[in-house]
Amino acid sequence: MITWYADEIVTIQFSRMPRTETLNATPNSTPEEIKDINKKPYLLLHEIEVTVKYGDKTYIFPVEKHYRWNGANIPFGLWNLIGSPSDNRFRIPSMIHDKLCENHDFIGYDRYLSSIIFERLLRVAGVNKIKRRVMFLAVDNFQKFCGWDKEKKQQEGK
Repeated sequence: MITWYADEIVTIQFSRMPRTETLNATPNSTPEEIKDINKKPYLLLHEIEVTVKYGDKTYIFPVEKHYRWNGANIPFGLWNLIGSPSDNRFRIPSMIHDKLCENHDFIGYDRYLSSIIFERLLRVAGVNKIKRRVMFLAVDNFQKFCGWDKEKKQQEGK
């Protein structure tokens, strides 16, 4: 187990070092393949298991081999300020965050925890404090409108 990040709030561990690659279109790629590659250009080469310890809870979830994601969703107008979506520093944080956005149940429907995980992974990747804060606030506020809180209330009502 690799401890990727640990502080008094959260610990994030990976079962192994994530190996990823960027997919590229070739002259033989069909228009559909090119569209698919442009939509989700990043690929995880092997499965990893992620362990997140937060308070008195421990969450363990897989990111499967050949998982694909789009990287960081940074509007073009902010690339000079934040960086481009293809910045390697964003690759692992965006992979884990995208997986959590697709599987809210992996961390007990805790939207805020997903934002904390994203920010801590950005920290490990060497993203400076101001950029991390801007990215944290952007994802955390965007997620408020993506159904996380509604799902959490539904789960608590069961």
